[in-house]
Amino acid sequence: MGSIKRIALVFAAMALAAGLLVVAGCASTPTPTATVESAFNALKSGDFDKFSASYAGDLDSVKEALSSDYINGTGAVTDALTDDQKAVLTKFVTMLFSYDFTVSDEKIDGDSATVAVDFTSYDMASVFKNALSEYFKQAFSLVFTNALSGATSVSEQYAYILYDELSAQMENTANKTLAVQATVELKKTDGKWVIQELSDDAKNGLTGGLYTYIDQVSQSLNSLSSSLSS
Repeated sequence: MGSIKRIALVFAAMALAAGLLVVAGCASTPTPTATVESAFNALKSGDFDKFSASYAGDLDSVKEALSSDYINGTGAVTDALTDDQKAVLTKFVTMLFSYDFTVSDEKIDGDSATVAVDFTSYDMASVFKNALSEYFKQAFSLVFTNALSGATSVSEQYAYILYDELSAQMENTANKTLAVQATVELKKTDGKWVIQELSDDAKNGLTGGLYTYIDQVSQSLNSLSSSLSS
């Protein structure tokens, strides 16, 4: 009987050790849900390196455009801005990355997975669109009026108008009213879940709708340029 007990204890110990190994293995490999949550929180805080580690796409252009120097107004892009304009730019970027999100409905099929993400954010597309609309109205009328006080060149006058309108639109945007639903796809690579190319819905969720709006503006400008050159 004593030998049977010892054998039983050995098997129990082996089963316990195996269970601990399984738990440890699961803990070291984040789920698709945890991967998306970690990546989007990293992007939200400006940690592009951490986001890139879980994303299959190329973020070099995004990292360059929204680097800390750019956001803080110390890079070459913002050298010509006044302190007030740099503050407006900083506020714009802050609002842009103030999105909230929840991840749900995780589905795993072998080495592929999807999760549903619900975003809530400031409507940055409307902020930018309305600011540009007012900017063009004032910029056009400026051609027929005297220069703005405090501005020493036409380009400075236009900059004053643009940043003033952008600031005004942000002041009028107090609540996060834009809701976007998106599906995020992941694939397991080298034992790790990696986010695949984001859908347009996901990109809009991450940018307050700005992704599609900027794309539409770019297409319109390209069409206009092609028409004028033909």
